[in-house]
Amino acid sequence: MQRDSLRVAAVLSRTSVAADIGAEVVSGMEQGSGEYFVRIGVGSPARSQYMVIDSGSDIVWVQCQPCSQCYHQSDPVFDPAESASFSGVSCSSTVCDRVENSGCHGGRCKYEVSYGDGSYTKGTLALETLTVGHTTVQNVAIGCGHMNRGMFVGAAGLLGLGGGSMSLVGQLGAQTGQAFSYCLVSRGTASSGSLEFGRSVLPVGAAWVPLLQNLRAPSFYYIGLSGLGVGGTRVPVSEDAFKLSESGDGGVVMDTGTAVTRLPSAAYASFRDAFLAETANLPRAAAVSIFDTCYDLNGFVTVRVPTVSFFLSGGPILTLPARNFLIPVDERGTFCFAFAPSPSDLSIIGNIQQEGIQISFNGANGYVGFGPNSSGIPGRQPPRTEEISDTGKTQMQLPPNLDPSVLHQLLNLTPEQLSLLPPDQQQQEEVLHQQNDDIARSDRNSVTAPAAANGGGSQDADMKEQHHAPRKPYQNYSDRC
Repeated sequence: MQRDSLRVAAVLSRTSVAADIGAEVVSGMEQGSGEYFVRIGVGSPARSQYMVIDSGSDIVWVQCQPCSQCYHQSDPVFDPAESASFSGVSCSSTVCDRVENSGCHGGRCKYEVSYGDGSYTKGTLALETLTVGHTTVQNVAIGCGHMNRGMFVGAAGLLGLGGGSMSLVGQLGAQTGQAFSYCLVSRGTASSGSLEFGRSVLPVGAAWVPLLQNLRAPSFYYIGLSGLGVGGTRVPVSEDAFKLSESGDGGVVMDTGTAVTRLPSAAYASFRDAFLAETANLPRAAAVSIFDTCYDLNGFVTVRVPTVSFFLSGGPILTLPARNFLIPVDERGTFCFAFAPSPSDLSIIGNIQQEGIQISFNGANGYVGFGPNSSGIPGRQPPRTEEISDTGKTQMQLPPNLDPSVLHQLLNLTPEQLSLLPPDQQQQEEVLHQQNDDIARSDRNSVTAPAAANGGGSQDADMKEQHHAPRKPYQNYSDRC
């Protein structure tokens, strides 16, 4: 009987999902960044590092010593020589074989990842221990960057959460059921959000919609969007404006690494005009940076504005809190409509619009869920969709005015973008442009990223979970994280 009991225990350990992994998410504003950071322990002993959470990337990387070209980060640069668990990946490794643009030097696998804004990281591929919250995960494939450039202000690197097998989600694989959930906090607040992995963090009562596949960009999380709403009324925009074509063009991507939501130009114009019509009573202000619809709300304590909604494919309507679409941009009380036209047919839902909403990905079943901020354990039936209604108007209490440098951290206009602005605005922006690496992170999309590593799940046996991270309860959907 003892053997039978041991056998049952062994079977259960192999079929059960590992304990959930989680950590706090904070705004990077205090570090001088418009990104969202999570605190990750790298190596043994663990060296705490701020890392950008990026759902549009497929690699986990940190700056490493010796650093021939590194940007400034808040924490000391990670030194692999001081980590007992650091292990370089050989050129003959299957992990190295699956990395695009990989190379070989001294028998060690080299990696290189470039981003659409000119940012890049280059270095060696390694297996290392990561500590997420109170959970330790061994043998995670990471990039150890010795040459890095771009707008990664304050952070030590990126925590890739994309759909590929080299992202942290892909490497955790069956341990977490390819499921994770995050909630982003409002910028400039002392509160924290959350990033959690595991099926048990998926909420009951969320509005679930299918994820769409784009073979040309398998790392990105595409969702179906059928339309836009202003003031409870659907904007006259064709659903075709948001469709993902068979050739992989267009579509709508959820991205934590993009700040401002981009929409195809024609769809944006109709959307903006509908919002303008509903806010004709508010005093207008001049355009600021990429925002062409701004208001002078100096002296206002509260303001009543129309609701803004995303009509998700399948029926759910996601209505945004007012602070997710009308944001302060300077110290004078100027607020702007936080959307912008896209230079292509691709739409990107940015992190400003995601703030305060629990967003959950069920990779195994191919769904993404929006809200509510209460966790639970879903059954094994396909996720259900529940409508989040739109009431037409919302009351907004105005937050403190923003220092203009904060807007600059969010947008970081490139010289090319700067040249398109009116001369007086160019001068204003040039005053803010103090850094050498003024690259628009809000437009960054991965150009070259690692491919799958061992099919995403074969490393599971090497990633031993040693400690369990306690989970915090979520707040009500209408509250912040």
